[in-house]
Amino acid sequence: MPPLQRADTSGAVTGTGSHCRLCGAGPDAQVALDLHTSDDLRELGEYGAVLCTRCHVARTEPAPHDVARVISPDVQETALGTAQQALMRRFIRQRVARVRPLLPAGRRPRVADVGGGACAFANALGVAGCDVMVFEPNPANARFADSSAGVRFVPAPFDEGAVAAAGIADGSLDGITMWHSLEHVPDPAATLALARRLLRPGGVLYVCVPNLDAMQATLGGTRWCYADIPHHVTHFTLEGLQAAMRRAGFGALTPHLWNAEYEVFGWYQTLLNLLTRSHNFFYNRAKKGKQANAGPHPRWTRVATSFGPLLLPVAMLASWLGTADSRPACAEVHGIAS
Repeated sequence: MPPLQRADTSGAVTGTGSHCRLCGAGPDAQVALDLHTSDDLRELGEYGAVLCTRCHVARTEPAPHDVARVISPDVQETALGTAQQALMRRFIRQRVARVRPLLPAGRRPRVADVGGGACAFANALGVAGCDVMVFEPNPANARFADSSAGVRFVPAPFDEGAVAAAGIADGSLDGITMWHSLEHVPDPAATLALARRLLRPGGVLYVCVPNLDAMQATLGGTRWCYADIPHHVTHFTLEGLQAAMRRAGFGALTPHLWNAEYEVFGWYQTLLNLLTRSHNFFYNRAKKGKQANAGPHPRWTRVATSFGPLLLPVAMLASWLGTADSRPACAEVHGIAS
């Protein structure tokens, strides 16, 4: 069991008697975690998490139905200030700086971005000289795709049917990116296998998911900003993600243990969650336009969030500590198709 989590002895979580959906380990390897649906998402149902001690990956139980996993599209008019928007653009540039050097330089690489959301990364990668196909199940995000930069939007999840409809042949892609999307899919093993099949030998898969073993998760528990049950179906540790990628046929795995985009923001939002008892109000207001989603104490949540910048020094210190202890906010790994 990851040291960050306490076993749940309340009996509220069901599913510990089932087999692991990722590695197939039996009931004796399954442990219920003290990780549950956040207060703001109770209307979606009561969910918990079960860890497989064999593959070091947890799953949401019971398996969330499709409606419970739906994520609101980004709004066009962001609530972020000028400085915050500039910081977000810098984070996107950092993503591109990590991925683009892994792709062919002498031609326009073909890349699939899985769960591309509002297409900010895909658009930037297109500007950097790639042809990018975004697989995003929320069709409202299509308006963000920049076709002039070589970005094509596919309003569907990344699965066999959507890939066939998009006309992607086996072994035809140079890269596949999954920024905070693999944790949302109902069958991550099948998703990784599909990615391996579509990549040419030597193609790169770049995955970033919340790290269940993060120091943030230890402190935040259910109020950790990246817990997000039931939107997240699978909960990876760094060890578990790498093992899943190996099983799918990826080698030369390279973890990335520092990413300011997720370290600093993750601590900032998690501290706000603990302070306000609301789940990700700052993020939801800025990106999703969900002004009213302010937890059980909406007035206190809004007041505390307005003073949130005072938490930034604490968030930055905590980010350094988490990375120094090799427990980063996210499990971020790239691997090569063998």
